[in-house]
Amino acid sequence: SVATYYGETESLDFTGVISWPGGSPPKDQPICGFDGSLCPRKTGMALSTFLCVLAVSEWN
Repeated sequence: SVATYYGETESLDFTGVISWPGGSPPKDQPICGFDGSLCPRKTGMALSTFLCVLAVSEWN
């Protein structure tokens, strides 16, 4: 454990060191945000895929 909380005295006692992967704690917020709103949408790829599938199905 890295810390112990004592509810009776409402105190926190740090007892160890956190060994973070990569040497540092994770960021406060994901790159694209928690709901993906900070990253651009990739609608062009989905539309291209749909049109290719449609073209191939019409060709056969």
